[in-house]
Amino acid sequence: MKKILLGMAILASVTARAKTTYVPAYMSFIQIAEAGDTIRDNSTGRSLSLRSADGTFQIFVEHEDLSGERIKEIKRAKRAAGWMAVAAVVQGVSAAFSDNALQYTIRSNNTRVISELSAMYAGAAKADQTLAMDIWIENSSGHELLINDTDRGLTWYVQPHEALAISASNPDCIRLRISDLQHSHVRFATIAAGSSVDKAELKHEDADYWFITAYRRNADGTLEPLGGFERISKHDFSRELLNYKQLQEYIARHK
Repeated sequence: MKKILLGMAILASVTARAKTTYVPAYMSFIQIAEAGDTIRDNSTGRSLSLRSADGTFQIFVEHEDLSGERIKEIKRAKRAAGWMAVAAVVQGVSAAFSDNALQYTIRSNNTRVISELSAMYAGAAKADQTLAMDIWIENSSGHELLINDTDRGLTWYVQPHEALAISASNPDCIRLRISDLQHSHVRFATIAAGSSVDKAELKHEDADYWFITAYRRNADGTLEPLGGFERISKHDFSRELLNYKQLQEYIARHK
């Protein structure tokens, strides 16, 4: 009976899945406002830059690339977390059917240890899915710039032809006041950027594209299947919706 229950616990914890992979989604937005005039740009690629109207400074956003090695690390961490969760279930069932108090105490302690390790592995897997993001401002002018982070109360002085790196979370929204030292020329910049690493059902992959089951990101962060497929460029991360026939035609042409 005990062996049957242990087997059922393992089967309940491990389910067969279609082939999956992890794909990146990037978003960057930069806006510079000055005396009622506003310029802005956005991108779903790994990088974005925008120069001020007078050319005195330029803002850059650069996202970390989701490399093949990082994908392998995520999968290894996910597998480890999954097997540790299975072990925790098995230990829990085993503890429930212990023959005496000593066995119960030992097995219960083992369950607690394995559960803690499982949570740590799950945390590590989630951390692996968070990509780094760099934001910096280059002073292209011949005079010093004064930059204020209006939300965090930080102030920087950037020398001519030097650059300022700004620490950012992922995702993040940073609002800046940028001026000369005399405050005679004031600009306001908004930088909003972030990325995600989504687990997706992989239909086909080659050197240039991922082909996955299409999905939409809801406001709460969950992914909702759309029907059909998406082709994601590994070069500029642009996305294109395809139907089944288009997918099959592409695969046939590139055999």
